Amino acid sequence: MIIKVIKNDQEYQEALKLVDELMDKNPQLNTPDAEKLELLTTLVQNYEESVFSEKLPDPIDALLFRMEQQGLTPDDLVTYIGSRSKVSEILSRKRTLSLNMIKALQDGLGIPAKVLLNQQKNTEIKGFNFDNFPVKEMIKRGYLQVIEGVENAENQLETFFASINGNQDVFALLNKTSYIRSPRPMNQHALLAWVAKVVNNADNQNNKTIFKEGSLTQDFLKRIIDVSDEDQAIYTAIEMLKTIGICVVVEPHMPQTYLDGAAIMIKGKNPIVGMTVRHDRLDNFWFTLLHELAHISLHYGKGTSLFYDDVESVDRHDPREKEADDFAIETMIPEKSWNKSPASILPSVEAAKKLAEELSIHPAVVAGRMRYRNKYFTYLNSIIGQGEVRTLFPDVNWKV
Repeated sequence: MIIKVIKNDQEYQEALKLVDELMDKNPQLNTPDAEKLELLTTLVQNYEESVFSEKLPDPIDALLFRMEQQGLTPDDLVTYIGSRSKVSEILSRKRTLSLNMIKALQDGLGIPAKVLLNQQKNTEIKGFNFDNFPVKEMIKRGYLQVIEGVENAENQLETFFASINGNQDVFALLNKTSYIRSPRPMNQHALLAWVAKVVNNADNQNNKTIFKEGSLTQDFLKRIIDVSDEDQAIYTAIEMLKTIGICVVVEPHMPQTYLDGAAIMIKGKNPIVGMTVRHDRLDNFWFTLLHELAHISLHYGKGTSLFYDDVESVDRHDPREKEADDFAIETMIPEKSWNKSPASILPSVEAAKKLAEELSIHPAVVAGRMRYRNKYFTYLNSIIGQGEVRTLFPDVNWKV
């Protein structure tokens, strides 16, 4: 592929494939492959910013967030929406916002009109249209058995999704109570298949501890990252989370999902952190884990059941993503410690290791912060833990 300005989706997909290939090589600094990777990354980011820059949060999620911020109840919205019954229908997504309502909410609560106008058509579908699901991929991964006939396919899909469906339509769960952080469009049916598999795996762990809201404090999260420099660190962290009722499930991402992790908070179940280990690096693993745990700590029981995250994306249009990022970053490396350290300005292995030693955390955690904060994505490759995560989960099929 000739490296040039990306002008269309085909060139974009080809560039993404080449970026993945180069990242797998883990090129050393100042080599031709490293320079090619840096150039391609810039071209991809420029294309994504030009095509996806207008992605906006869901209007009802934005309204719920503003209510939470200001301590408002549904009764407080009557002034803007017109009646208690209309408020109920709006918040349950049975009615769309009228132009008068949008103007009133913009003037009264300060929610931008362009966000409130971002209303999607009602996509709730009764039953399953299995043609939309990646059935062949699901069979390949063992999610489903080999399917013969339409009726058998429908029965298998309904059984497979029962763990997250309950009495709700699964599409309503996906479209109305989830948030996707990614500059790239994701295949939502593939996402739903993945999250169902994660929930099924979590159910099979049969953890009897019931999660209590408020038990996942920042102090507890600090204890999690504090074990990152120990032997068996990841196993230890997972076991610690089980003691408060949180399950961690590792499951490779589905094609066209670009997913690092997800916080899954389905009513009636303990919270689950799904991890894909898409980037087989310790720095990415620890930040993804802390980011998803931050979502649970900050956003549990507040209207959104699923947060899907491409954590290395700069796409943070939803304020909850910035909250989770900031919470995770401060927990891992307090800003006060970061600002005093040479690691904040000097991209050297020695600076990373010194700060890691001071904080009693793994050097990969510091290296990840340095690479992301300063955009040094080809630096510090020797200490980011490349190739050190997937080997810890031999029961996972990484060949899919």
